Parts: sequence; C-alpha cells; structure tokens
Amino acid sequence: MLWCATIPYRLIEEGFGLAHVRPLFQAYLVIVAGAYFTWQWTRGGQTLPMKTWRLRVVSRGGGPITPRQAVLRYLSAVALFGVTFVWAIVDRDRRFLHDRLAKTRMVRA
Repeated sequence: MLWCATIPYRLIEEGFGLAHVRPLFQAYLVIVAGAYFTWQWTRGGQTLPMKTWRLRVVSRGGGPITPRQAVLRYLSAVALFGVTFVWAIVDRDRRFLHDRLAKTRMVRA
C-alpha cells in the first residue's frame, strides 16, 4: 500500500523538479497509512491482515468504532510507537494503550 502511494509522490517531485525532502515524504506516508487504517477500521473494523487473523476492532460496547476513535487510535499508536504494544504485557485485560486511549478493543471476528 505504501509502495503504491510512493508513485504519485515521486511523479510530482520529478514533474516539478523538486528536491526529495525525506521528512516531508515520511509525513506523507504517515498520513496515507493513517487514511488507510482509519478507513478500514470504520468501514468494517478490519484491515486485510486482521481479516486473515480473524480480528476486529470494536468500540468498548462492541459496536463499530467512530472515525474519531479510529483517528485517535492511529495517532496514539504512531505517537507512542512501541510503548503501546509493551503496555499490553502489563495491562490486566491485555489491551494495547492505543485501544485504551481510543476506548476500543480487539475481538475475535
């Protein structure tokens, strides 16, 4: 997915003769990935790998998550990087920190 998102970025860079600015490119990829994840989580609760693993993201009550929850979940996972995953080791319900912050949870589909 991110590889495909690189193509239009590079075409614009080359078409306008722009220098490659790595931080700008990385920010672009974070935004593209965020759009993908939030779209998939709000649309059906699953990304393609989550379908394979039979997992689904749901709200605390078990219903579909809102766009706000999806964005918060993604941004907190990115901002806190690996901390959210390590959190699951010590969490009493084995939930990730980004799920706690967004009031979501992972369930078996």
